[in-house]
Amino acid sequence: MKEVLWKLVGEDFQILMSADKNIRNRFLYSGVIMLLICLISLIGFTQLLFLMFNHFPIIVVISLFLTWLFFNIYKLCLITLSVRAKIYNIGYVFSLLIRVVFISFMAIIISKGFEYFLFNTVFPYFNFQSQIGFILNAINELNNNVPGIWAITFLTILLIISPFIIKFTVKPDDKYFSIQENINREIILNNYEDFKSLYNQEFLNNFSLNINVKEKFYDPPFNKSPIIDKRVYGTNKDFLKVFEIGED
Repeated sequence: MKEVLWKLVGEDFQILMSADKNIRNRFLYSGVIMLLICLISLIGFTQLLFLMFNHFPIIVVISLFLTWLFFNIYKLCLITLSVRAKIYNIGYVFSLLIRVVFISFMAIIISKGFEYFLFNTVFPYFNFQSQIGFILNAINELNNNVPGIWAITFLTILLIISPFIIKFTVKPDDKYFSIQENINREIILNNYEDFKSLYNQEFLNNFSLNINVKEKFYDPPFNKSPIIDKRVYGTNKDFLKVFEIGED
């Protein structure tokens, strides 16, 4: 069960098995939260669709698709989030801000559907008069009749973005991230070596030419340290002097 929950948050369970118990538990909590997010999303989308039209089979199919789509986008945002950035530059902050804004916006939509389900179906203490097809009227009626409804919305948003917060609570220099980075680096280097070998083999087999990949960086394929050409080139006048010498 732990492996399934770790996979839900996109972490390497093989590496987590050798990580500290504290780290394993944090990502385990994230996995449980991801399950809750899926459940709340499914209920929220289903309720919102019921407010738009009344056709149960279609609603179920669309709700499952929207939940699956949101879950995968959410998981992609979480997986591609790097907490080992040495410098939080403008690009990194902007990327993080886009993720948080998008997830929060979707959380509000999901939360409103979930809230309407709670107070109209589970706890029907309020007599909502909204009709099918008037989704904005239904949400407005919910906001006006349920005291403290925005507190529930805020808590739902906090729940949905909490896996991001949990990931940031893990220290960037933790053993788990170090092992993960080393393994990923080794995979990349091995694949790059296979590519260079295949590149050379294709030229040998098809054209009988021994051609290798020309490296322009000291650390391919990461390409962070360019090879600087220190040769000194002459000017056009230097080039013309060669012909002048030949004529003499």
